[in-house]
Amino acid sequence: MKCVNTILIAIGFILLCGVILLLFRYKIVSENNHVYIYDICTNKMSIYSPKGKIFPIIGNAENKYENLKKDVSVTAKYNLSLCSKEFPIEVLIVNGSKERVLRTEWRLDVNKKGTSDSLVKKDGEIVPHYIGNKYLNTFILEPMENFSACYKLPPMINSFDEKDMVIRTYEITPTFANAFGGDLDTMSRF
Repeated sequence: MKCVNTILIAIGFILLCGVILLLFRYKIVSENNHVYIYDICTNKMSIYSPKGKIFPIIGNAENKYENLKKDVSVTAKYNLSLCSKEFPIEVLIVNGSKERVLRTEWRLDVNKKGTSDSLVKKDGEIVPHYIGNKYLNTFILEPMENFSACYKLPPMINSFDEKDMVIRTYEITPTFANAFGGDLDTMSRF
């Protein structure tokens, strides 16, 4: 009789642990019109948009995105021989990855040669927010494809002097067709 009680208590304890595990198995977060559901047991994440499930994300998805991101470059230079005075910045986007790029975002900075001070106008001194230095290209790039276009200079503190200033790109954020990262709205539509 004592043995039966011990077995029943053990079974009850195992069932209780199972119920608790099922209650806390999923972590759910809602953000920007998307719902993210993370399964602790399988280490998978699923993303849902208003149109339905986008796709599950396995634990190494972030690594895949970061590795692909390294193969996408955005360079910018002042080029009046190819571009107009209104759009003087020639931007070259190179998709050296094995995936299709649906969208590319980047920031552009202008510095006086030999300094790191930005000449782009900003709003606020404690937490600077640069005005107009975020750029976007929605031209779809197939693997190993390039795209070039002319863009405006961002609003600047001083007028641009080609001989004394350097243009650089940073915070390059591509959105791939088959890798989680970048703009989720674009991903959900392809």
